[in-house]
Amino acid sequence: MNCPADVEVHIDQTVTGTTASWDAPVVTDPNNRELQVACEPSSGSEFLTGVTSVKCRAMYEQSEQATCSFNVQVTVCDIAFMSSCYEFINSKQTFEKSRDLCRVRNADFVAIESEAERDFVSVHQNDQFSSSALIGLNDIDVENSWQWIDGSPLLQDDFQGLFML
Repeated sequence: MNCPADVEVHIDQTVTGTTASWDAPVVTDPNNRELQVACEPSSGSEFLTGVTSVKCRAMYEQSEQATCSFNVQVTVCDIAFMSSCYEFINSKQTFEKSRDLCRVRNADFVAIESEAERDFVSVHQNDQFSSSALIGLNDIDVENSWQWIDGSPLLQDDFQGLFML
């Protein structure tokens, strides 16, 4: 029986918990029986800050066939959005030095994945800084060939008119 990897969820300081979800564990029965898999707490349950152990059981006719467990960790951030922590640092550095500053914090620049995330970052950036801010969009490898810090390309259709390139 293979359990999901540990689940990490980030919340901001205004809440004490959140729901967490995961895919059902994968179980293969050598006798090709249909096993019922249940986890406690279940996917979609409310989790408080801290670490909660989740135990999953595969059952056949009320007899336990296999078990596995994993942890759900709920961490409080100063600023959270869509289960990720954000930190806005007021430091005028080069792209490389700024990225090093992120990595020291076990983090990286943001790779914006939606208009909602773009709006979230824009609002917080405007609240904290009077000028522009660095994000994870760059053309370091090839001039005018924009990509996110994770290596994925900027797709013009995804954010048409949202960035001045």
